[in-house]
Amino acid sequence: MVCAALLVSSHGALADFVQQGPKLLGTVEVASQGSSVALSADGNTAIVGGPSDVGGIGAAWIFTRKGGTWTRQGDKLVGSGAAGQAWQGVSVALSAAGDIAIVGGPYDNGGVGAAWVFMRRFDGTWIQSGDKLRPR
Repeated sequence: MVCAALLVSSHGALADFVQQGPKLLGTVEVASQGSSVALSADGNTAIVGGPSDVGGIGAAWIFTRKGGTWTRQGDKLVGSGAAGQAWQGVSVALSAAGDIAIVGGPYDNGGVGAAWVFMRRFDGTWIQSGDKLRPR
């Protein structure tokens, strides 16, 4: 499904937006990349969800901007302990500082759902913080 909108106004634009660099790509085997995205408060860290990665296990990718150039930071984020095709990456969020990420997987454990928290280390790598979060 493709949606488009056009806003017509007699007033000048308040801001002009220009794409900065090429599109952000995780890895070539990704399906549904960009289903969810989030940006840190300073605009220099982005997370991009790809819930169809590896047949529905799902994943997310972190990108950082330095000097106007975006680069992928580390490996894809895939939470451990997933039960079945969790579709990790359907929802993603970043802390304001961009050093904590949460990745939602609504189909984990047959649709019960879960979320995984990741933290950025000082060397720029990301690690899972604790077990997956799930309802009791």
